[in-house]
Amino acid sequence: MKKRKRWKKRAAVVLTVSCVVFILDVPVGMVPMLSSHTVAETTDQEPVLFLDQNLEWEIRDTLHIYGTPITQGVMKQLTDLRLNRGRTISNLEGLQYATNLQTLIANGGLGNDIRDISPLAHLTKLDFLNLTGNEHLSDVRALATMTGLKIVRASECAIQQVPDLSALKQLEILSMIRNQIQSADFAATVSPSIKELSLSYNEISDASPLAGIHNSKITLNVNHILDTSMLDWESNTIESYAQQITLPVQKTGPSQLTLANPVLSIRGEALPPYRVEDNGIYQEASHQFIWSTLPTQPTGHVSFSFWEISEKGAPYSHSGSITVPYEVVAAAPVTVRYVDTSGNTVAPETTLTGEYGTDYAVQAMAIPTYTLTGTPQNATGTYTESAQTVTFVYEKAAAAAVTVHYESTTGKTIAPEEVLIGKLEATYTATAKTIPGYTLTEQPTNAQGTFTDTAQMVRFIYQAIAGAPITVQYLDEAGNALLPEIQLDGTFDDAYQAEALTIAHYTLQKAPTNASGTFTLEPQTVTYRYAATQGETVTVSYIDTDGKTLSPDTQLTGAEGTSYHTAPKEITGYHVLRITGQETGMYSTEPQQVTYIYQADAAQGTVVVPPDVLAPTEERPTLPTRSPMGEKPSSITLPTAIQENPSDVNDGSMSKAPTTQTLPTTGDQATGWTVVLGGIFLTYGIYYWRKGKR
Repeated sequence: MKKRKRWKKRAAVVLTVSCVVFILDVPVGMVPMLSSHTVAETTDQEPVLFLDQNLEWEIRDTLHIYGTPITQGVMKQLTDLRLNRGRTISNLEGLQYATNLQTLIANGGLGNDIRDISPLAHLTKLDFLNLTGNEHLSDVRALATMTGLKIVRASECAIQQVPDLSALKQLEILSMIRNQIQSADFAATVSPSIKELSLSYNEISDASPLAGIHNSKITLNVNHILDTSMLDWESNTIESYAQQITLPVQKTGPSQLTLANPVLSIRGEALPPYRVEDNGIYQEASHQFIWSTLPTQPTGHVSFSFWEISEKGAPYSHSGSITVPYEVVAAAPVTVRYVDTSGNTVAPETTLTGEYGTDYAVQAMAIPTYTLTGTPQNATGTYTESAQTVTFVYEKAAAAAVTVHYESTTGKTIAPEEVLIGKLEATYTATAKTIPGYTLTEQPTNAQGTFTDTAQMVRFIYQAIAGAPITVQYLDEAGNALLPEIQLDGTFDDAYQAEALTIAHYTLQKAPTNASGTFTLEPQTVTYRYAATQGETVTVSYIDTDGKTLSPDTQLTGAEGTSYHTAPKEITGYHVLRITGQETGMYSTEPQQVTYIYQADAAQGTVVVPPDVLAPTEERPTLPTRSPMGEKPSSITLPTAIQENPSDVNDGSMSKAPTTQTLPTTGDQATGWTVVLGGIFLTYGIYYWRKGKR
């Protein structure tokens, strides 16, 4: 009936709102506002259903509401709720509507047994929460969204895991003493505003998540923490008393138990023990505990305690006791093997035995012709329950090199040597090479063999074949042969030397670059090029009989051995009398002189008499004697001009020379002219006769 009445009320409200919107022409955008407000008012009137009647009774008593339903709107009036009147409350369903709740105290010691706090998850105004003593409360994940919390007390519960608290920006106090918390990872997410963190009597073994907390009071008493050195002991007040630590079972031999010190001081160093129980000792130098006398039973435990007070004094301290359970076990042997890289045994294996936990060390064995590739990591170690194998791997030692030479029959290296390397007792094979111009004479006997510790040498001997001929040419600048070609023959790769020859009238320009070399498989040509030698100058002079120069000298030049030809110049008033030197000839290595000697032409009326072919004589002129008046004067005889050296006449030509002439006496003119004409004809006759004779 109640539900039906509610439905009718809601329908009436909706109908009324619709009519108002239609009549007043309310904009559609305002409809949600009207309906939302109306729905909110309707929601506030919803009664709250409580699953725990004791919780409902506590709320009614707190709000002084009796006999009427508690609606959601009424729940908003709840700001402080203390469930500490002895009524057992186990379910908080209904508190999710107390959105203005700021304080909630629900201690379990007063009879409460709260196991689920999820109804509190969105009470963001809640700043004080006390759930201490609810021994069945294990799930506190709802804390992650309760962003208004400043103080949380949840000690003596069954909490095992604390959620990420990074959303709780105002959190100042968090106390979770005597729970079952194993990991303190959540501590890395607490706000820097934290002032007190109490985690004593839990199962925490790692305190490192608390390293980022500063200026706080931290209590970690009665956990399982060995190392607190990473905490800020300067700004924090830290209590870490009575740590109860049980180490994993230590297996040992029967004679003694050895344990490395696991406890670190505030400064991060090995912390010496406060007391060692069970007749144990502590070695400061090695930071080791040793219990030499163990009970005869195969299992047992020993213990020691530690205590450290910081430089600030109490309560800045870290202390506890450590229990070391042990088990006496027999050690398995250590087998040592010596194998090659293929796994083959190269020396007998050995077996080491010893007491569990004691050290062993294995040395490599020296094996002839082998070298160790490396020391195995477990060459040193301790005896354990499990059998161990130490394997030394060897490889054949490096042998001396085998050098392979490739030589001619004359001992000349004809190919680069090769060096063969390998391991002792391994086989090698040296191979012959195909070398152009050579043929192998025979296979060496040690072309195949075994590497040893002594250097070996293999020689392949080759015979050179005939090389291609070398043609030596002697050419002039135009490429014409000056001498016949010469052919050089020899064996491939032998040296040759071509020689330049002396050629008359020619000079070698320069030696060819391949004048020396070696015979190859291809024909070669060595070409000597010569240039014609420049001959000495032929000087042609033009002088008169007195040695006076009538015309400048002419200089003739040309290649040695080539011909030259001179010719007289036409000089007005002179004619060639004679020539000294060779008018034509060859240029030579010595300077040559050709001189044309001229005589002035005879004056008009002078009679030229052909020369006497007899040996020349020097005549003095005969002066005429006086004749008596009326007598004819006698003739005057003049000396005849004769060639000084008939051999100087070139080409059989003879220069015309004046002869003695007789001036006619008076009345003898006809006879004189006859003599003159006869002399002229005689002279020309002798001239052409001698010319024809030559």
